Amino acid sequence: MSRLGLLVLLLMLGACAQQPLTPAPAGAAVTAPAPEQWLQTLPADQRYRLDPDRSRLRLYVFRGGAMARLGHNHVLQPRQWQAALHLPDPARPASARFEIALPLAQLAIDDPAWRAETGAAFAGERTAEEIRGTQTNLLKPFAPDPDPQLRLSATAVHGDWPQLVAELRVILAGVSREMAVPLTVTREAGGYRVQGRLALRQSDFGLSPFSVLGGALAVQDWVSAEFDLQLQPG
Repeated sequence: MSRLGLLVLLLMLGACAQQPLTPAPAGAAVTAPAPEQWLQTLPADQRYRLDPDRSRLRLYVFRGGAMARLGHNHVLQPRQWQAALHLPDPARPASARFEIALPLAQLAIDDPAWRAETGAAFAGERTAEEIRGTQTNLLKPFAPDPDPQLRLSATAVHGDWPQLVAELRVILAGVSREMAVPLTVTREAGGYRVQGRLALRQSDFGLSPFSVLGGALAVQDWVSAEFDLQLQPG
């Protein structure tokens, strides 16, 4: 490819922004109560809420295709989010249930410190224009929903402290999927620390990853998430 052709391609791709994804069929819509609303229905001595200042949740989106070097890997982290834990019997981890709600419109994107922490393949600063482009295209498939969210609900818990396995109901773009996720849960400062990782495929939720030039430049279908939650009595 000539230098001129490469320049035209880069201008077309803009900020490495994702192509608008295909939303799930309207009939597939699935909803769940907000964690804070759910929490208020529980006995006060059995409920725990998120301490956002001591908690972290990050999403990782990966570049792909033969021309992946022209794209970027992304690190996303929520500015505002909710998580709640219900634990009726501390002696029985199987009694636990939890909810996480991640507003996609509140995601912070590609902070240089997060990218450096993640590794060399993510490192480097991006311009404000590039970040705005990524955010705009992230929300396009969810229109006209003013508050699109990623929701995680534990429907069952197995194992024993501190090594557990949660059966999760994951809701994204109005589609629900089930998966099992290993967790490490420890008692800390009167509350609980919940650590885990999971991976999602966009296509499982009716979303189409970005792809141009016959797949030569693309966003990978898989998205990785890691979380370290501090939940306090409340």
